[in-house]
Amino acid sequence: MSKILILTEENIYDRKGSFNAFLGRTKHLKHICSDNIDILLLGTHEPFLVRKLRHTVKHEKPKTFEVDGITVNIHWSNFSLIDYILQVKLHRAPFFKPRNYSRLARTLKGYDLIIAHSNVCADIARQVKALYGTPYTVTWHGSDIHTAPFNNTSYFATAKAIIEDADMNIFVSKALMATSDRITTAGNKTVLYNGYDKRFHRYPDDRRKQLRESLGVADKRVVVFVGSFVAVKNILKIPAIFRAVHQQVHNVVFWMVGDGKYHDQVVQLTQGLPIKLWGNQLPERVPDFLNAADVLILPSVNEGLPLSVVEGLACGCNVVGSRVGGIPEVIGDDNCVPTDDPNFEEHIAEKIVKYLQSDTQISQPLPLDFDWDRSAQKELNLINSIIHPTNV
Repeated sequence: MSKILILTEENIYDRKGSFNAFLGRTKHLKHICSDNIDILLLGTHEPFLVRKLRHTVKHEKPKTFEVDGITVNIHWSNFSLIDYILQVKLHRAPFFKPRNYSRLARTLKGYDLIIAHSNVCADIARQVKALYGTPYTVTWHGSDIHTAPFNNTSYFATAKAIIEDADMNIFVSKALMATSDRITTAGNKTVLYNGYDKRFHRYPDDRRKQLRESLGVADKRVVVFVGSFVAVKNILKIPAIFRAVHQQVHNVVFWMVGDGKYHDQVVQLTQGLPIKLWGNQLPERVPDFLNAADVLILPSVNEGLPLSVVEGLACGCNVVGSRVGGIPEVIGDDNCVPTDDPNFEEHIAEKIVKYLQSDTQISQPLPLDFDWDRSAQKELNLINSIIHPTNV
C-alpha cells in the first residue's frame, strides 16, 4: 500500500473558499482511495509585535485538528517581524519562513506521492522531489497563477520551475490553465473542477418561504454578495451596481455576507440603499442566505474557480458575474460582463434586473462537472497513473 501526503497552506481560524475546496477534494478522495493518506497543513503563527502591527488576535497552535471526520496535522512557522517587514512593507520574499520550509522538506521522506495545493506547498514538494525523487502534483487555485507570478519576477521563475517539474499540474478552471501558458507552455497540465458541499442545495418551497419570512424579505427581491471585502472581488464596484439595480427595481434589498479591509468604504458608498451587511457567517449558515436570495453577484477582477457561484446555483439562486477566470465556465458567458466594459456596473445591473423581473424561479442549471465525486474519481485515476501505472 502506497503512502500519499496532501500538503496545503491555510488559516484554520479563517476557513473560506480555498479551505473549503481543499477540504471537499480531500474528503472525497479519501473515501475512494485505498492508499494511506496523510494530511499536513502549513499554519502561520504571529508573534506579539506582528499582531500589534497587524491588529490581529492571538490564536492557539494545535498540532492537529479534526474537521468533517478528517484529521489534519499542522506544521507551524512564525511570521517574524523581519519577514513581516520584508513581505508586507517591502513586497519582498520573506527570509525565515522559506528556511523553515526547507527544513520541513528534508523530513518528508518515504512518501510515494505528494499532492500539493498552491505555490508554497508546491515549492516544498519540488524540494522533496529533488531530495528523494518523490513525484508530486500541484493544484493551482487562482491568484497563485493569475496574479502572483506577474507581480514578482522571482516568483515567476519559481512558478515556472514548479510547473515544468511537476508530474501533473491541476487547474481548477480552463481559464486558469490558459493563463499558466503565459508562464510556460511546458509541463503536464489538466483541469479538475471543484465540487460543492451537499449542504448547498435548493430547499423545498415551503422552507424557502418560511426562511424569507424569518429574514424579513417575504415581499422583496434579494440580491446577495458572498465573499471577502477585498480588491480582487471588485468590492468597491458593488455599491454602484446596487444603485443601478435599485433605480429599476424598487422592492429590492441587498445583502452582503462577509467582511474585510474595505468594510468602512462599503458602508459609506451604500448609504441610502436598502442594504444589510451580515458580516462573516459560519459556512453552514450560508446556504440559508443563498436559498432566500434571488440573485448572487460576483463582479471579481480575477478568479480561479470561485466556489460561491457553484454553491449559488446549487441553492437555486441565479448568478451574475464578471467574465474572468472560471466564472463563465460555471454560469455561461451570457450571465457575465467583461471587466474592461466602460459601462460595467450598468451592464451587470441589467443582467440582475432581468432575473429579478422574471417569474421563473430557477433559470440557470448547475453544470454536471462541478461535483466532488466526479473530481475525486478523476484525481484517483491520475494518482494511479503516477504511482500505480501497472494498474491503469
